[in-house]
Amino acid sequence: MDLNAILPLVLNGVGGAAFGPILSGLLGGKGFGNIGNAIAGLVGGLGAGQLGALIPAIAPFLGGGGDAGMGLQTILGNLGAGAAGGGVLGALAGLVKRN
Repeated sequence: MDLNAILPLVLNGVGGAAFGPILSGLLGGKGFGNIGNAIAGLVGGLGAGQLGALIPAIAPFLGGGGDAGMGLQTILGNLGAGAAGGGVLGALAGLVKRN
């Protein structure tokens, strides 16, 4: 595997682990503690990145697609996709835990 294949996964995971718990809290998901929320964010971030690989039509919105290589737009897109995926997964998990 080359760096261009691994780096988007790492960025999705980092975006999810770092920003997922913040977005989860803003969306109303609470309750797994710092480590649990970071793990949920990591999983959600990786899931969002893989979703973009499976559905090419939404890949540009999730940091993939295009031939930008590893430019700033692609890096920020991967971090943002990870944050969004982690936040949504954390909010959903918080809602399930609450009920």
